[in-house]
Amino acid sequence: MKKKIYKAGIVADLSPNGSIHQQTFLRAMEMAGKKMDLSAAGIDLVWENDKATYEGGQASSKILVKKKADIVLGHFASAAAKGALPSYEEKGIPLLLPAATADSLTTDFQSAFRICSRDSFLVKFMVNCLRKKGVQTVFVDHDGSIHGKALSGNIINSLKRSRSVRLASHEADAADIIFVGSYTNSIAFAQKLKAGGGGQCLYFTDDVVHADLGKAIGKAANKIYVFGYDDYRDRPSAASCIADYHKRWKQYPNTYYLETYAAVQVLYQAVEKLRETGGSNLGSILCQYRWDTVVGKFRFGIAGESKVNNFALWVLQGKKLVKDKNQPKLS
Repeated sequence: MKKKIYKAGIVADLSPNGSIHQQTFLRAMEMAGKKMDLSAAGIDLVWENDKATYEGGQASSKILVKKKADIVLGHFASAAAKGALPSYEEKGIPLLLPAATADSLTTDFQSAFRICSRDSFLVKFMVNCLRKKGVQTVFVDHDGSIHGKALSGNIINSLKRSRSVRLASHEADAADIIFVGSYTNSIAFAQKLKAGGGGQCLYFTDDVVHADLGKAIGKAANKIYVFGYDDYRDRPSAASCIADYHKRWKQYPNTYYLETYAAVQVLYQAVEKLRETGGSNLGSILCQYRWDTVVGKFRFGIAGESKVNNFALWVLQGKKLVKDKNQPKLS
Protein backbone atom coordinates (compact mmCIF):
# COMPACT_ATOMS: atom_id res chain seq x y z
CA MET A 1 0.00 0.00 0.00
CA LYS A 2 1.28 3.43 -0.92
CA LYS A 3 2.27 5.48 2.14
CA LYS A 4 0.03 8.50 2.79
CA ILE A 5 1.87 11.80 2.39
CA TYR A 6 1.33 14.42 5.09
CA LYS A 7 1.85 18.09 4.31
CA ALA A 8 3.54 20.14 7.02
CA GLY A 9 3.43 23.91 6.69
CA ILE A 10 6.75 25.45 7.75
CA VAL A 11 6.39 29.16 8.35
CA ALA A 12 8.34 32.04 9.87
CA ASP A 13 9.84 35.35 8.82
CA LEU A 14 11.79 34.27 5.74
CA SER A 15 12.27 37.80 4.38
CA PRO A 16 15.82 38.84 3.39
CA ASN A 17 17.46 40.33 6.51
CA GLY A 18 14.35 39.36 8.46
CA SER A 19 14.00 38.35 12.10
CA ILE A 20 17.07 37.83 14.30
CA HIS A 21 15.73 34.28 14.77
CA GLN A 22 15.58 33.45 11.06
CA GLN A 23 18.95 31.69 10.95
CA THR A 24 18.06 29.72 14.09
CA PHE A 25 14.80 28.55 12.54
CA LEU A 26 16.38 27.54 9.23
CA ARG A 27 19.25 25.69 10.86
CA ALA A 28 16.90 23.79 13.15
CA MET A 29 14.71 22.76 10.22
CA GLU A 30 17.72 21.70 8.16
CA MET A 31 19.41 19.60 10.85
CA ALA A 32 16.26 18.07 12.31
CA GLY A 33 14.88 17.35 8.84
CA LYS A 34 18.03 15.48 7.85
CA LYS A 35 18.31 13.63 11.15
CA MET A 36 14.76 12.31 10.91
CA ASP A 37 14.60 12.07 7.10
CA LEU A 38 11.15 13.63 6.89
CA SER A 39 10.82 12.89 3.20
CA ALA A 40 11.30 9.16 3.76
CA ALA A 41 8.74 9.37 6.59
CA GLY A 42 6.17 10.66 4.10
CA ILE A 43 6.22 14.26 5.31
CA ASP A 44 6.33 17.01 2.68
CA LEU A 45 7.37 20.48 3.83
CA VAL A 46 5.45 23.46 2.47
CA TRP A 47 7.28 26.74 3.17
CA GLU A 48 5.68 30.16 3.65
CA ASN A 49 6.81 33.58 4.87
CA ASP A 50 4.77 35.28 7.62
CA LYS A 51 7.05 38.36 7.82
CA ALA A 52 6.68 38.19 11.62
CA THR A 53 3.54 40.35 11.43
CA TYR A 54 -0.16 39.86 12.19
CA GLU A 55 -1.06 40.50 8.54
CA GLY A 56 1.69 38.17 7.36
CA GLY A 57 0.35 35.47 9.64
CA GLN A 58 -3.13 35.89 8.20
CA ALA A 59 -1.91 35.73 4.61
CA SER A 60 0.46 32.78 5.04
CA SER A 61 -2.11 30.73 6.97
CA LYS A 62 -4.70 31.15 4.21
CA ILE A 63 -2.14 29.96 1.65
CA LEU A 64 -1.30 26.90 3.76
CA VAL A 65 -4.99 26.09 4.14
CA LYS A 66 -5.40 26.26 0.36
CA LYS A 67 -2.38 23.99 -0.03
CA LYS A 68 -4.12 21.52 2.33
CA ALA A 69 -1.52 21.45 5.09
CA ASP A 70 -2.23 18.72 7.65
CA ILE A 71 -0.18 20.44 10.35
CA VAL A 72 1.84 23.65 10.65
CA LEU A 73 5.11 24.33 12.47
CA GLY A 74 6.35 27.84 13.11
CA HIS A 75 5.11 31.41 13.41
CA PHE A 76 7.95 32.48 15.73
CA ALA A 77 6.35 35.89 16.33
CA SER A 78 3.28 35.97 18.56
CA ALA A 79 1.73 38.61 16.29
CA ALA A 80 2.04 36.31 13.25
CA ALA A 81 0.67 33.34 15.19
CA LYS A 82 -2.28 35.41 16.38
CA GLY A 83 -3.08 36.41 12.80
CA ALA A 84 -2.76 32.84 11.57
CA LEU A 85 -4.60 30.80 14.19
CA PRO A 86 -8.21 31.66 13.19
CA SER A 87 -7.60 30.02 9.79
CA TYR A 88 -6.13 26.89 11.36
CA GLU A 89 -8.87 26.74 14.00
CA GLU A 90 -11.57 26.87 11.36
CA LYS A 91 -10.07 23.90 9.49
CA GLY A 92 -8.89 21.93 12.52
CA ILE A 93 -5.21 22.19 11.55
CA PRO A 94 -2.84 21.90 14.55
CA LEU A 95 -0.08 24.49 14.92
CA LEU A 96 3.19 23.64 16.70
CA LEU A 97 4.63 26.78 18.28
CA PRO A 98 8.38 26.66 19.00
CA ALA A 99 8.82 30.32 19.98
CA ALA A 100 5.59 32.37 20.12
CA THR A 101 5.02 33.09 23.80
CA ALA A 102 1.80 35.14 24.14
CA ASP A 103 -0.58 33.46 26.61
CA SER A 104 -3.63 34.11 24.43
CA LEU A 105 -2.40 31.81 21.65
CA THR A 106 -3.18 28.69 23.66
CA THR A 107 -5.95 30.07 25.87
CA ASP A 108 -7.96 31.36 22.90
CA PHE A 109 -7.25 28.62 20.33
CA GLN A 110 -7.54 24.85 20.66
CA SER A 111 -5.36 24.33 17.57
CA ALA A 112 -2.23 25.78 19.23
CA PHE A 113 0.35 23.43 20.77
CA ARG A 114 3.26 25.27 22.37
CA ILE A 115 6.76 23.80 22.85
CA CYS A 116 8.36 26.84 24.54
CA SER A 117 6.93 28.37 27.68
CA ARG A 118 4.52 31.30 27.81
CA ASP A 119 4.78 34.90 28.92
CA SER A 120 3.04 34.57 32.28
CA PHE A 121 5.48 31.84 33.38
CA LEU A 122 8.43 34.00 32.32
CA VAL A 123 6.99 36.93 34.29
CA LYS A 124 6.79 34.81 37.44
CA PHE A 125 10.47 33.95 37.00
CA MET A 126 11.33 37.61 36.36
CA VAL A 127 9.62 38.85 39.51
CA ASN A 128 11.34 36.18 41.60
CA CYS A 129 14.70 37.27 40.15
CA LEU A 130 14.04 40.94 40.93
CA ARG A 131 13.09 40.11 44.50
CA LYS A 132 16.20 38.00 45.00
CA LYS A 133 18.38 40.79 43.64
CA GLY A 134 16.79 43.26 46.03
CA VAL A 135 15.46 45.52 43.27
CA GLN A 136 13.32 48.22 44.88
CA THR A 137 12.14 50.51 42.06
CA VAL A 138 11.70 49.60 38.39
CA PHE A 139 10.36 51.32 35.28
CA VAL A 140 8.78 49.12 32.57
CA ASP A 141 8.86 50.15 28.90
CA HIS A 142 8.20 48.45 25.55
CA ASP A 143 8.63 48.92 21.79
CA GLY A 144 4.93 49.27 20.92
CA SER A 145 4.66 45.84 19.33
CA ILE A 146 1.89 43.34 20.14
CA HIS A 147 4.40 41.24 22.05
CA GLY A 148 5.94 44.25 23.77
CA LYS A 149 2.60 45.59 24.97
CA ALA A 150 1.32 42.20 26.13
CA LEU A 151 4.41 41.10 28.04
CA SER A 152 5.10 44.51 29.60
CA GLY A 153 1.47 44.69 30.72
CA ASN A 154 1.81 41.27 32.30
CA ILE A 155 4.98 42.39 34.09
CA ILE A 156 3.36 45.59 35.37
CA ASN A 157 0.31 43.74 36.70
CA SER A 158 2.52 41.23 38.48
CA LEU A 159 4.73 43.91 40.02
CA LYS A 160 1.64 45.80 41.23
CA ARG A 161 0.88 42.77 43.38
CA SER A 162 4.44 42.66 44.68
CA ARG A 163 5.15 44.12 48.10
CA SER A 164 8.90 44.34 47.60
CA VAL A 165 9.30 46.01 44.16
CA ARG A 166 7.81 49.46 43.44
CA LEU A 167 6.80 50.57 39.94
CA ALA A 168 8.12 53.94 38.80
CA SER A 169 6.00 56.11 36.51
CA HIS A 170 9.02 57.71 34.83
CA GLU A 171 12.32 56.31 33.54
CA ALA A 172 14.39 58.83 35.53
CA ASP A 173 12.76 57.77 38.82
CA ALA A 174 13.99 54.17 38.69
CA ALA A 175 17.40 52.62 39.27
CA ASP A 176 16.32 49.64 37.17
CA ILE A 177 14.58 49.55 33.80
CA ILE A 178 12.84 46.66 32.04
CA PHE A 179 12.44 47.03 28.27
CA VAL A 180 10.31 44.54 26.34
CA GLY A 181 10.73 44.40 22.59
CA SER A 182 12.38 42.82 19.57
CA TYR A 183 16.12 42.29 19.45
CA THR A 184 16.61 45.26 17.12
CA ASN A 185 14.44 47.63 19.14
CA SER A 186 16.10 46.54 22.39
CA ILE A 187 19.53 47.36 20.97
CA ALA A 188 18.24 50.80 19.91
CA PHE A 189 16.87 51.40 23.42
CA ALA A 190 20.22 50.49 24.99
CA GLN A 191 22.01 52.87 22.63
CA LYS A 192 19.57 55.68 23.48
CA LEU A 193 20.07 55.12 27.19
CA LYS A 194 23.85 55.09 26.75
CA ALA A 195 23.77 58.34 24.76
CA GLY A 196 21.69 59.96 27.50
CA GLY A 197 24.23 59.05 30.14
CA GLY A 198 21.77 57.01 32.19
CA GLY A 199 23.39 54.61 34.62
CA GLN A 200 20.38 52.47 35.36
CA CYS A 201 20.49 48.68 35.42
CA LEU A 202 18.79 47.51 32.22
CA TYR A 203 16.80 44.30 31.82
CA PHE A 204 15.69 42.87 28.46
CA THR A 205 13.52 39.85 27.68
CA ASP A 206 13.58 36.59 25.68
CA ASP A 207 14.28 37.89 22.15
CA VAL A 208 17.55 39.43 23.31
CA VAL A 209 19.28 36.24 24.44
CA HIS A 210 21.71 36.18 21.54
CA ALA A 211 25.46 35.62 21.22
CA ASP A 212 25.88 38.86 19.23
CA LEU A 213 24.32 41.09 21.91
CA GLY A 214 27.61 42.43 23.28
CA LYS A 215 28.95 43.16 19.82
CA ALA A 216 25.72 44.93 18.82
CA ILE A 217 25.57 47.16 21.91
CA GLY A 218 29.28 47.92 22.21
CA LYS A 219 30.63 49.30 25.46
CA ALA A 220 27.59 49.64 27.69
CA ALA A 221 27.09 52.35 30.30
CA ASN A 222 24.57 50.15 32.06
CA LYS A 223 24.63 46.75 33.68
CA ILE A 224 22.65 44.67 31.20
CA TYR A 225 20.64 41.54 31.98
CA VAL A 226 18.29 39.43 29.87
CA PHE A 227 15.40 37.32 31.15
CA GLY A 228 15.03 34.43 28.73
CA TYR A 229 15.50 30.75 28.11
CA ASP A 230 18.32 28.55 29.30
CA ASP A 231 20.72 26.96 26.79
CA TYR A 232 19.93 23.36 27.89
CA ARG A 233 23.64 22.52 28.09
CA ASP A 234 23.10 20.67 31.36
CA ARG A 235 20.20 18.62 29.94
CA PRO A 236 21.13 15.07 28.89
CA SER A 237 18.27 15.08 26.35
CA ALA A 238 19.89 17.97 24.46
CA ALA A 239 23.57 16.99 24.66
CA SER A 240 23.83 15.15 21.33
CA CYS A 241 21.83 17.80 19.46
CA ILE A 242 23.98 20.62 20.85
CA ALA A 243 27.17 18.70 19.99
CA ASP A 244 25.98 18.18 16.39
CA TYR A 245 25.21 21.89 16.10
CA HIS A 246 28.60 22.92 17.47
CA LYS A 247 30.39 20.51 15.15
CA ARG A 248 28.57 21.93 12.12
CA TRP A 249 28.53 25.64 12.94
CA LYS A 250 31.46 26.03 15.40
CA GLN A 251 29.22 27.77 17.92
CA TYR A 252 26.38 26.96 20.31
CA PRO A 253 22.72 27.30 19.27
CA ASN A 254 20.76 30.45 20.01
CA THR A 255 17.41 30.66 21.78
CA TYR A 256 14.57 28.66 20.18
CA TYR A 257 16.86 26.35 18.18
CA LEU A 258 16.18 23.40 20.47
CA GLU A 259 12.49 24.24 20.77
CA THR A 260 12.23 24.24 16.96
CA TYR A 261 14.17 20.98 16.74
CA ALA A 262 11.80 19.53 19.35
CA ALA A 263 8.79 20.66 17.28
CA VAL A 264 10.14 18.69 14.31
CA GLN A 265 10.56 15.66 16.58
CA VAL A 266 6.94 15.98 17.70
CA LEU A 267 5.83 16.31 14.08
CA TYR A 268 7.75 13.18 13.09
CA GLN A 269 6.56 11.12 16.07
CA ALA A 270 2.94 12.27 15.68
CA VAL A 271 2.82 11.17 12.03
CA GLU A 272 4.36 7.80 12.95
CA LYS A 273 1.85 7.37 15.77
CA LEU A 274 -1.00 8.27 13.41
CA ARG A 275 0.12 5.55 11.01
CA GLU A 276 0.45 3.00 13.84
CA THR A 277 -3.01 3.67 15.26
CA GLY A 278 -4.81 4.16 11.97
CA GLY A 279 -6.07 7.53 13.14
CA SER A 280 -6.93 10.45 10.92
CA ASN A 281 -6.50 13.56 13.09
CA LEU A 282 -3.07 14.88 14.03
CA GLY A 283 -4.58 17.32 16.52
CA SER A 284 -6.11 14.54 18.61
CA ILE A 285 -2.87 12.54 18.40
CA LEU A 286 -0.91 15.49 19.80
CA CYS A 287 -3.15 15.54 22.88
CA GLN A 288 -2.96 11.81 23.59
CA TYR A 289 0.70 10.90 23.83
CA ARG A 290 3.96 11.79 25.53
CA TRP A 291 6.64 13.16 23.23
CA ASP A 292 10.36 12.43 23.54
CA THR A 293 12.36 15.49 22.48
CA VAL A 294 15.65 17.32 22.95
CA VAL A 295 14.00 19.63 25.51
CA GLY A 296 12.73 16.64 27.49
CA LYS A 297 9.71 14.35 27.56
CA PHE A 298 6.34 16.03 27.86
CA ARG A 299 2.62 15.88 27.15
CA PHE A 300 0.61 18.80 25.90
CA GLY A 301 -1.75 19.79 28.68
CA ILE A 302 -5.41 20.64 28.26
CA ALA A 303 -4.45 24.19 27.25
CA GLY A 304 -1.94 23.00 24.65
CA GLU A 305 1.13 23.79 26.78
CA SER A 306 4.18 21.53 27.05
CA LYS A 307 5.02 23.11 30.44
CA VAL A 308 8.72 23.02 29.55
CA ASN A 309 9.82 25.94 31.74
CA ASN A 310 13.55 26.34 31.26
CA PHE A 311 14.27 29.97 32.09
CA ALA A 312 17.55 31.70 32.90
CA LEU A 313 18.77 35.16 33.78
CA TRP A 314 21.66 36.22 31.57
CA VAL A 315 24.15 39.02 32.20
CA LEU A 316 26.39 40.83 29.72
CA GLN A 317 30.01 40.63 30.82
CA GLY A 318 32.12 42.60 28.37
CA LYS A 319 30.88 41.30 25.04
CA LYS A 320 29.90 37.89 26.35
CA LEU A 321 26.42 36.90 27.51
CA VAL A 322 26.66 34.45 30.41
CA LYS A 323 24.22 32.99 32.91
CA ASP A 324 23.94 35.05 36.07
CA LYS A 325 24.86 33.05 39.14
CA ASN A 326 22.42 34.88 41.40
CA GLN A 327 19.01 33.66 40.22
CA PRO A 328 16.20 31.62 41.76
CA LYS A 329 15.72 27.96 41.00
CA LEU A 330 12.81 27.09 38.72
CA SER A 331 9.74 25.78 40.52
